[in-house]
Amino acid sequence: MSFDPKSKDKAGELSTYRDMRFQGSLTDQERLLSQTTTLYIGNLSYFTSEEQVWELFRRTGDIRRVIMGLDRFQKTPCGFCFVEYYTRVDAEDALRYVNGTRLDDRVIRCDWDAGFKEGRQYGRGKHGGQVRDEYRQNFDAGRGGWNKTIQENSEIHERLNVLHLARENSVDVLMKHVLRNFLRKLDIDLADINQPVFKKAQVALSVEDLSVLRRYLQSERTVEEFGLREDLRFALENFLIEVFD
Repeated sequence: MSFDPKSKDKAGELSTYRDMRFQGSLTDQERLLSQTTTLYIGNLSYFTSEEQVWELFRRTGDIRRVIMGLDRFQKTPCGFCFVEYYTRVDAEDALRYVNGTRLDDRVIRCDWDAGFKEGRQYGRGKHGGQVRDEYRQNFDAGRGGWNKTIQENSEIHERLNVLHLARENSVDVLMKHVLRNFLRKLDIDLADINQPVFKKAQVALSVEDLSVLRRYLQSERTVEEFGLREDLRFALENFLIEVFD
């Protein structure tokens, strides 16, 4: 970030952005923004800690508190925070000297905030995070990878590919794929269950009707003949419902 000594100092000025969910009139919002000591900090990495934010912003003055933005479902960091100073002068210095600098190798954005209220620490996006992460088209490793919509479409595409592959080859291919993914989730080695479950599954199952697969896994014969532990059997059934329903 370069410094131009002839440029106008805009630290005390308000940006054009206004929180559309502010509960009050525009006049009230403008008044609070002109008096606030709270800053909104955006474009953070999901991995940036509260301690890192303190360490950076304390360089312009004493901080009253830092509120990290959270995914409203997972309660994990989702890329923004609020920094509240004791004085307006220190907050202006943060806008003047910290805005546009790098934290965790990301250029962060600072702006005036009308004042933190409980509930505003949670993301407003459909999936729990920030709205901006619902629509971005680029892969951002620091903010969860692809956006949630792209991730969901990729998972659906993968499931369709598996079903197509199974129909082209055999039910055994589907069983192997499902069991491998299931065991990987539970961190269990394939050797922990008997291999005949892959071969004999073809006799009892139909790729066209996955409910048959679930009924088959519920049967006592599955446990007796193939040695599939009962706890794994029920867990696998639930996994299949989650994947294919």
